[in-house]
Amino acid sequence: MDEVLVLVQEQAEALKQLGAKLKEESEYTKLTACLDLLSTVGSTATYAQIGRVLGLFAGSAKLARLLGRKMTSDTAANRPLACALVVSAESGVPGEGFFAMAKKLGHSFEDAETFWEQQRDACFGATK
Repeated sequence: MDEVLVLVQEQAEALKQLGAKLKEESEYTKLTACLDLLSTVGSTATYAQIGRVLGLFAGSAKLARLLGRKMTSDTAANRPLACALVVSAESGVPGEGFFAMAKKLGHSFEDAETFWEQQRDACFGATK
């Protein structure tokens, strides 16, 4: 009987992990769709606005992970960093995490704001 309970608990945990993975995939798909739309219309959105669409807190680690994953994907595919379209409501530019992740992924730049403007403008130009 104990073996059956252990098996049931293991299966329940596996299903829980699968559900979490599927939810994150759904959130990533929504994020990508949001960024594609922003690129198409030539606009930016705040972290709070993106967070609301995804059902996440703007400063959450999960949102940061999703943005980092998108930046990794864009870099690997040699695309402009679409996450440049997500900005702080206060400053109008991405947060420090954007620039730190860009450097971690191998992007080099002297002036952060100029780098951001280049990435943002490249995103807008990618759909024209």
